[in-house]
Amino acid sequence: MSVQVLVEFQTDRGDDVKKFLRDVLPDTRGFEGFETLSLVQSDDDPTSFLFVEQWATRASYEAYLAWRTETGVLNELVSMAKGAPSIRVFNFVGV
Repeated sequence: MSVQVLVEFQTDRGDDVKKFLRDVLPDTRGFEGFETLSLVQSDDDPTSFLFVEQWATRASYEAYLAWRTETGVLNELVSMAKGAPSIRVFNFVGV
């Protein structure tokens, strides 16, 4: 069953982050197990961003995260963030 992944981070470099993500997210959307991804920005705090992702399985998300770590993309994104991102994985409960 699919999992929902929420990745929250803050940055003072919002425009740089958006440009960077426009370049790298096409590869994400082609990764095995990928289902959906949206990046949203807080209306109340424009330094706060949230990825809302859906993956076929937790294992497919973890494989993706490992790949992004190996290629340096994750480290580059983290270098633009204020602190480490918060990553939470949720299971659908059918309610």
